[in-house]
Amino acid sequence: MKFICKENWKEVLWKYVLIVLIAIMFNFYYLWNVINIQLVNKSFISMAVKTRVLNPPISKFIWVVLGTEIYWNNNDGIFINIINNTPFILYLLLYLLGIAGIILYMLNLKRKKEGQDLFQLVLISFSLLILLFYILGYLPENYQILFFKHVYLLDRYMVFFLFVIICFFTYLLSNMKNNIPWRRFFYVTFIILAFLELFRSVYFVKDNLAMFDISQDSKAIEEVWHWVNKNVNKDEGRVVYQETYYCFPIDHPLNKSHVMTLSAMKTGVPQFINTSASEDVNFFLRYFLMLNHFIFGRPIDEISDTKLYNLMRIFNAHYIVSCEEELKSKLEGSSLFILKFSSPPFTIFEIKDKEKISWTEFSYNEIEYNILKWTDSNIVLKINNSFTDNQMLLKVLWHPYWKAYIDGNEISIGRNQFGMIMVDLPDKKDMTFELRYSSFNPVTVTVNLLSFLVFFIYLVVLFYRKLSTAPGKRVSKKL
Repeated sequence: MKFICKENWKEVLWKYVLIVLIAIMFNFYYLWNVINIQLVNKSFISMAVKTRVLNPPISKFIWVVLGTEIYWNNNDGIFINIINNTPFILYLLLYLLGIAGIILYMLNLKRKKEGQDLFQLVLISFSLLILLFYILGYLPENYQILFFKHVYLLDRYMVFFLFVIICFFTYLLSNMKNNIPWRRFFYVTFIILAFLELFRSVYFVKDNLAMFDISQDSKAIEEVWHWVNKNVNKDEGRVVYQETYYCFPIDHPLNKSHVMTLSAMKTGVPQFINTSASEDVNFFLRYFLMLNHFIFGRPIDEISDTKLYNLMRIFNAHYIVSCEEELKSKLEGSSLFILKFSSPPFTIFEIKDKEKISWTEFSYNEIEYNILKWTDSNIVLKINNSFTDNQMLLKVLWHPYWKAYIDGNEISIGRNQFGMIMVDLPDKKDMTFELRYSSFNPVTVTVNLLSFLVFFIYLVVLFYRKLSTAPGKRVSKKL
């Protein structure tokens, strides 16, 4: 609205066409994933399982600001290289201009420029507040799927940073008062790049889905899910799935697919799948260059079958699904794993003595307990504890939305080094332990209310300014 008040209709049109195209580009990454998931679900209609797809986030965050890498192949022409690097070029220009807009805004604020709009300052403060809440762990996502790490969710939280960048990008353009040709040059450049990225993404999605439809591996995945659904008890334990991402040739439709994350949804059996997890500085380089395949965030050639077996016990995982030959060969040559099913390239193995592991562990093993209820959002146990200072490890991923109760009284929840829930048990017989998951969180509700309030106040102030500056209509100062 601010731009409409200050600029002619052509400038407004250029600006909002640009903003719409940028929004489409940022959302398209998630949009095509949602389309992909929907089509994959339809291809597995024989499962007869009703699926639920989460709404995609508003925007996509670039992992490291200005950490854009442009890949230039001298064997290709200039136009082909530009097409292939369109999103990287767009992100790089957007961040550079956005940061330049922040610097310009700070300089104008320091000079106390008249008529300075504080909306940008509100955006900065609000975004920093959101980041603070994220760092403190109050704004988590729960997909009801156990992941080894949550680094991959970072882009969901950092969407506010993109809002700031886009806001200051438009602020920079609007302050080029004496450089209208330059302003139009940036508009046209970004519009062309956004259109190229849009058409490139559409082509990529279409080509990817077409390859998936004719891939025999889609039938193999369905057979794996059928077997798990038929042979694995939901209350028994988890199934570990090796991530398909970058486990196939680069032109394979599953090479950049997270299709195995649908497994719990398709089978009803809790799952474990690692996307990326390591403190090793060389991890991501090795991961993306496909120098090693991974399981539990570790290179397969660096993890022994004994270590893998112990990790399975830690997470109460009874089965493991391999999607490539390296892991399959390691498990076939181990006495700790039993081959149960194969539908190339996927293979299912069962760990030896699986009946000796369970969802719970206690500091003192002489504990009697029964599982009264076990669902995704509610767990109820009947426990007899005759020891003091006894701790119970519940092999469920900690989350601030989980609340624990003993005989109806809320107790505190701790975490072990793997992020599993730990609680201190009182010396008491025949007690009822309950774990409830509730998505209601006062902090997130407060943040949502504050954001709505800030937006509402901004609209009121903007409307008041428009009325007070309208010709012949001046609002009294009492208003």
